[in-house]
Amino acid sequence: MGSLVVLPLATWLSYRAEVHFSFWLLLSATVVYAVGVFGVTMLGNVPLNNMLERFNRDTATLQDISSLRERFEAPWNKLNLIRTIAAIFSFLLAILSVKLKA
Repeated sequence: MGSLVVLPLATWLSYRAEVHFSFWLLLSATVVYAVGVFGVTMLGNVPLNNMLERFNRDTATLQDISSLRERFEAPWNKLNLIRTIAAIFSFLLAILSVKLKA
């Protein structure tokens, strides 16, 4: 959650009347992180995790467990891949913005 606070703060602090390319990179890093990591987590992974939490393991049969895994595993893995790529891309954009500013 720290990145969701620090990235917008750093972007805001780097804004000046004369906007440089490094500002746009940092703004892009902020948007990629907010949408690709936090947004995907809240709108995709959290509902899947809630589905797992509601699942009653005490009364479930092996068929029920297998069915739940089929519904959960592929979407969760896809969303996790999106989050990972977005986090890496956001990090690279932020690093590049610092390098260009120096």
